[in-house]
Amino acid sequence: AEKARQEQAAKEAAAKRAQEEARRKAEAEKRKAAEAAEKARKEQAAKEAAAKKAQEEAKQKAAKEAAAKKAAEEAEKKKAEEQRKQNEREGGR
Repeated sequence: AEKARQEQAAKEAAAKRAQEEARRKAEAEKRKAAEAAEKARKEQAAKEAAAKKAQEEAKQKAAKEAAAKKAAEEAEKKKAEEQRKQNEREGGR
């Protein structure tokens, strides 16, 4: 009877150890999955931030180019106007 009790105790201890091991493994897997998800989320956020930055830079560049073009057109108009006045003055002699 004593031997049977010891065997039962050993079986229970082994079962408990196996259960504990399985639980630890499951927790480690869960943690790994959570870390992977967090890493993926961070990478996605970084990608989105980079895309947003690129978009902003493109917008600013376009705005600068538009401003430069407008300034050039204004200068061209002014020059043409000056030329016209000059011609009128010279023609008016």
